[in-house]
Amino acid sequence: MPQLDPSSFASQLFWLTVTFVMLYLILARFVLPRIHAVLESRKSHLDSDLGTAARLKEEAEAAKSTYEKSLHDAKEKSAAMIAGTQQIISQESSQQQANLDKDLARKMVDAEASIAASRKAALDHLIPMTSELTSSIVESLVRHRPNAKQVEQLVGDIAKQKGLS
Repeated sequence: MPQLDPSSFASQLFWLTVTFVMLYLILARFVLPRIHAVLESRKSHLDSDLGTAARLKEEAEAAKSTYEKSLHDAKEKSAAMIAGTQQIISQESSQQQANLDKDLARKMVDAEASIAASRKAALDHLIPMTSELTSSIVESLVRHRPNAKQVEQLVGDIAKQKGLS
């Protein structure tokens, strides 16, 4: 193997040094500055993006707090409106209930008066009919017609005892 021949070591070391220096110069002058520029560009772009993200995060938090405050205010306002509406409805309902109670009481008084008048009229017609019916029953049982005035007075007394007149 020619690489291991000690007589060629000097030329190999020379060309190794020349190749290494040329490779170093090429890398140092052309490749490394481009890599460094790309890394710097990426770093500045990343810093810019992080700054924008931080700014947007602050804006989002401010918008969120504004939204939460407006939502809280809206909830309070709606609760106040609901309470006011419930109070108005309650007042109107109690007013209507009072009016209905008055109307119902008036109608009940009118109905009781009407019932009492109808009952009195029915009883006024009932006593003469009952008297005549009683006279007919007594006449068919005893074969004698009783005095109409006495029968009517007796039926009237019985009706008073029963609370019918």
